[in-house]
Amino acid sequence: RSYDWAMRPGPPSEYSQATHIMNLPLSQFIDQFMLSTVPGTAPEGWSTHSLGGWSLVSHPTLPVHPVCARRKAQIGWLIGYAIAESGHLIQSEVQLPCQTQEACDEKAIEEFVYGLGGRFALMVITSQLSRMYLDAGGTLAMVFSQDRKKAASTPTLLLADEKNHPIFNRPIDSFPSASPNQFYPAGLTVAPDVKRLLPNHYL
Repeated sequence: RSYDWAMRPGPPSEYSQATHIMNLPLSQFIDQFMLSTVPGTAPEGWSTHSLGGWSLVSHPTLPVHPVCARRKAQIGWLIGYAIAESGHLIQSEVQLPCQTQEACDEKAIEEFVYGLGGRFALMVITSQLSRMYLDAGGTLAMVFSQDRKKAASTPTLLLADEKNHPIFNRPIDSFPSASPNQFYPAGLTVAPDVKRLLPNHYL
């Protein structure tokens, strides 16, 4: 399951209020990212990217590679650790098999996605569509808020600039009780207004 906070392993009972998520620096959100239509200030040391009205910020440990049409027009980002059909880890710019941005339609994009393995997310922005795809298992998790026009790796990162949001007033072991092996199913998260993108779905 995906955890909605970033801290050292151990049972919740070991944590005090001093380890509450809002007391952790954003540098602790290792391998996480956030997307927004509203440009904002990136946490110190994070990478920043912008394209087609979208702003992407990512932790420095998380790879982000440009995705381009064959004529070098950028149409998105490949985020994370994607494995190409050849079996190699993708570590640089990716070219989709379409000549122009306009030719990169849903079919071309999804054929590319289905040929990848690994732990990744693909953001595609063209004149026809803007979409986010996850790997087949959703292992590079993503949550989103339609009202805020934001998406992020976890609810805590997505809501980090809302210090008074109700989720930050809960004790760390109240999920929803201190019992082990609990999780939020079917796209739900700790915040009712934040949903999780499920595997085999796109946003």
